[in-house]
Amino acid sequence: MSFAGTGGVGDRISVVEGRRVVCSATVHSDGDWTCRGRVADTHGSHTFVAVATGRNGATAQSEPVTVRIASRHRPYKGRPHTGPRDAAAAS
Repeated sequence: MSFAGTGGVGDRISVVEGRRVVCSATVHSDGDWTCRGRVADTHGSHTFVAVATGRNGATAQSEPVTVRIASRHRPYKGRPHTGPRDAAAAS
């Protein structure tokens, strides 16, 4: 999952879910940062917070952001596909 934001140049940003750091980045000279991290592979709601640590050690925290992750593997609820070859073999 990718995360992005803005901050003070040179600040260290850590994106956190609960107590786990998902990814970290340093704010670039244009004030932007991005990072990509691995999120627990479970569907449902996940809440993230970005924590900035300045060069002087001061910290600031974003508002929490909650996203919902859908299951990657949805159960198949339809009928099996029967193509032309399968239909001919079945008759």
